[in-house]
Amino acid sequence: MKPTKVGRIEKMNKKLLGVATLVVATVVFSAGLVVAAQDDYEDEEMTGAGGGGWWKSDGAKNTFGCYLNASDIAMSEFVLQARDEGVTVHAYQFDDIVFNYDADLGTGSAEAWGYAWVDGFDVSFHLILEDNGHRSMDRLMLELTGDYGMTWDKTGLGGGQIWVYMEE
Repeated sequence: MKPTKVGRIEKMNKKLLGVATLVVATVVFSAGLVVAAQDDYEDEEMTGAGGGGWWKSDGAKNTFGCYLNASDIAMSEFVLQARDEGVTVHAYQFDDIVFNYDADLGTGSAEAWGYAWVDGFDVSFHLILEDNGHRSMDRLMLELTGDYGMTWDKTGLGGGQIWVYMEE
């Protein structure tokens, strides 16, 4: 006997309910891990900058992700996938990072210098991140020297955020 349309729909709804329950349980568990991780770091002094996001340039969506670590410069990371130029920039060495923060305004900046790989070429870079309180005003500036003499200077992200925090 062929199952009725109502029977198939009820069966499908039961499967969807099971999947939805699994998704909700996973999200709740993950959120618990994030809160636990935040609790672990609340008592530690922290100075750093980071973020991630995107903006459009010449119809292409450029994306970046970074973390600048004041206490352990070797743990810092920066990656930019610049689709407008068809290159990926991956920092592999940071020589210096300078942080500035205005606690009253909740804004700050971080400047970093170092070396990166760009499509197999070794280049030096100068990076500026500015947290101006909202992604529409945040700024990322990256200048490459060497075989790839390029500069990206973007104020206002299409999505994402830049943050700078300095422990007093």
